[in-house]
Amino acid sequence: MWYFLQAYLPTFFSIFISWIAFSLGPQAITPRTMIGVNALLSMIFHFGSIMKNLPKVSYIKAIDVWMLGSMLFVFLSLVELAVVGYTLQRRRGKEHIVEIIDRFARYLFPAGFSLFNIIYWAKFGFKVL
Repeated sequence: MWYFLQAYLPTFFSIFISWIAFSLGPQAITPRTMIGVNALLSMIFHFGSIMKNLPKVSYIKAIDVWMLGSMLFVFLSLVELAVVGYTLQRRRGKEHIVEIIDRFARYLFPAGFSLFNIIYWAKFGFKVL
């Protein structure tokens, strides 16, 4: 239970916070960037603090898969932000395309993270005493 509270739960919150950016609207580039970068930096810091407390081994641990997969979702939310910003800059007057991208991301990211969770927990399992 300690790992769940110290490792898994904070990463859930960081990922959920990175998804708030999808709801801010396409014109809020600066706040969206701040949310995404802060979420990614907190994940990197969190990963480092977890790894410091674990023994060094030559194989990939389940927590490594979890943290790297979670960081990938936060990083991809920043990639979506870059696509939105580029589209806004290059295609003036076509804000409906950006709205479609945001709406798509609003549903795709939680669905992808849910699938990642199903696969992760099925593979590595969460054993309760």
